[in-house]
Amino acid sequence: MSTDLWQDVNGHYLKLGYAPADGPPRLLPRERMAERIRFLREELTELEAAVAADDLVEVVDALVDFAVVDLGTASQMRVPWPACWDEVLRANLAKVPGVGKRGMALDLVKPPGWRAPDHGPILAAHGYVVPEPPAELRQPPPGGRI
Repeated sequence: MSTDLWQDVNGHYLKLGYAPADGPPRLLPRERMAERIRFLREELTELEAAVAADDLVEVVDALVDFAVVDLGTASQMRVPWPACWDEVLRANLAKVPGVGKRGMALDLVKPPGWRAPDHGPILAAHGYVVPEPPAELRQPPPGGRI
């Protein structure tokens, strides 16, 4: 058994023909994405029920199932998961302990100069054409106009 969750799930989805092996990252058709979201909600509902029942065995099962569905969705979208994971991890490791907007005593907050994850360059490096934002959302250059 591997400890590489992405490799395990992606390989499984590829073997079953649920994820295309070639091509750039892509959005799934809306209907397919809606199915995946319903699937994720189903797993989350199972997790909530297991927590309410104080059933650790079912909590663990629901957590693992959620991860499999989540990674399987990314696999179907051809997400370059390891690179995107590293980018989120970079951003999260730059946070510091503190009380955040959630009000939890044990939380991580964004310090001054913190940079959010940026998946655009990663996706572009794998062939995805990142769309330009609508004109009304583009920022004018400092001291200039668009």
